[in-house]
Amino acid sequence: KSLEELGLRALEALPRDKALDSIRAFNEMRDDLLAYLRPFAQAGKVVSEKDVTAFFEALKEGKKGDAVA
Repeated sequence: KSLEELGLRALEALPRDKALDSIRAFNEMRDDLLAYLRPFAQAGKVVSEKDVTAFFEALKEGKKGDAVA
């Protein structure tokens, strides 16, 4: 099974409101990650593991805006 199929099955198992909250949270995280990575792409800079880790650590701590490229 693909990761997408597994994700869809997990969503189907959740109550509708929880599934919608999960989808919204994923979309917000995706948008934040794209915004974080955009300056790297514009500058032609390689994104390191440290950069990605910093983003997710800031996200985990609730400081999305603090993860600066």
